[in-house]
Amino acid sequence: MGAKISSETSIEENAYLRRFVGLQPISDNDPFWNHFLSFNFFIDSNDSTIFLWQTGNALIILRYICKFLVQRLSEAEFIKVFQADKTYLEKKEASDSDFEEEFDGCCENKVEEFLDTLVDILVDLPSNDSTETIHVEAVKCLMALLSSQLYDDDVMKSNMFYGYLIQGKCSTRSLDLTRALISNYLLRNTPFVIKHEKEPESIVLGLAASVWSAVQIVTGMDDSNSLNNNSNTTPPVSLGSLSVLLLLNLACHQGPGSKLNPYKESLSKFQNSQ
Repeated sequence: MGAKISSETSIEENAYLRRFVGLQPISDNDPFWNHFLSFNFFIDSNDSTIFLWQTGNALIILRYICKFLVQRLSEAEFIKVFQADKTYLEKKEASDSDFEEEFDGCCENKVEEFLDTLVDILVDLPSNDSTETIHVEAVKCLMALLSSQLYDDDVMKSNMFYGYLIQGKCSTRSLDLTRALISNYLLRNTPFVIKHEKEPESIVLGLAASVWSAVQIVTGMDDSNSLNNNSNTTPPVSLGSLSVLLLLNLACHQGPGSKLNPYKESLSKFQNSQ
């Protein structure tokens, strides 16, 4: 971040991260955002891709924030972090069920607005090589939010994030989202790998690495190390596999009461498709 290669070893010393998590507010037009979102992943030479590049980087950061919060906070506490309306929170806490009230087509709080924005990205932004990072991170953000049940000690009868997607404003685009996810599953099946720009290499270090590789091959150490590395390395996933996983999560979720699942209903409309 800040036009330099990001690494886990220097996170605590990173001035941009420290300001990002600090208590001082940062305005929308602050030059900080250009530096903060410019960590050094591979970018095309075309200048028009700068906004796609920074949007993808922003979604990566938001995904890690969402994952951190859902692992440690309850749903009510999560909403407070996203500046929920106090009246809405009091209504939710006083209600026996999280989903008794009817949604009127507008976002109840910033969390639902964030979910609606992620859905808009998947539906409205064309999926191609330039936008694949954005689509992948949007799907991963949704999956991170829907995984909150995994970190709850008690059995959850209802989930607020599923409620927003199935009964809230997002449900009005259930057919469009289903179509977009199925299209990704059919067309975007190449494993997605983030490309990093290579740092300048030293001739001496390169020669030493080559000699060490030759020694490993001769002594047989290379085979054992490669087996261990392969067993510990998570294989890359495709946008298509992530999309169908999200769709299955949405379609198989059983909400409270006898209300229909709009994603399950949308899937049923594809039964005669060629």
